Amino acid sequence: MTVTADPQPHRRAAMAVLAQAPAHEIAAGLAALGPAPAHAEVRPAETGLVMVRGRTGGDGAPFNLGEATVTRCAVQLATGEIGFGYVLGRDRAKARLAALADALWQNEAHRPAVEREVLSPRPPPRVLDALIARRVVHEDDHGRPARGGPTPVQGTRASPDAAPHRLEAVRAVRPDGVPQIRLLIRGTTPRASTSGSRGAS
Repeated sequence: MTVTADPQPHRRAAMAVLAQAPAHEIAAGLAALGPAPAHAEVRPAETGLVMVRGRTGGDGAPFNLGEATVTRCAVQLATGEIGFGYVLGRDRAKARLAALADALWQNEAHRPAVEREVLSPRPPPRVLDALIARRVVHEDDHGRPARGGPTPVQGTRASPDAAPHRLEAVRAVRPDGVPQIRLLIRGTTPRASTSGSRGAS
């Protein structure tokens, strides 16, 4: 595998996404990639305790906050990449999935698909409904919020004459390498009004 730049910051960001994602979403994303490539467990999933440390005031002297349950796993692809999965709790299946996704991400042939299908966040449908029903996000030509910020949508669902809106999801990658998705709600042509004054009889 040829790497032209240091991939570690991007890999850490990807592992952070995997650690926080629900197991079923990781599984669905990996399933979208097709049959899993040949791999073997280098370190079977195991659960243990780690000490969580904190700092007084956020930047003061460090102290031991307490122990947390963590499950870890390591898998190796037939092409040599070794992936690691660390998750809070006792979900061994999730640790295996995260390790496999990490290993696939390190392979340049699989990385674009992993970032697209596994790492790109997918907002729940109810969140999308709320966005469509309550606000329109205006952006300028550079993708920045336009002056005035989000504007309420009046009667998007309540009025039959309201202009319908469609949702556009634009995938991007932040400067720190974390995949993200920007939701844009576009207005379309208003429906023709069916109301009007009736002629006098």
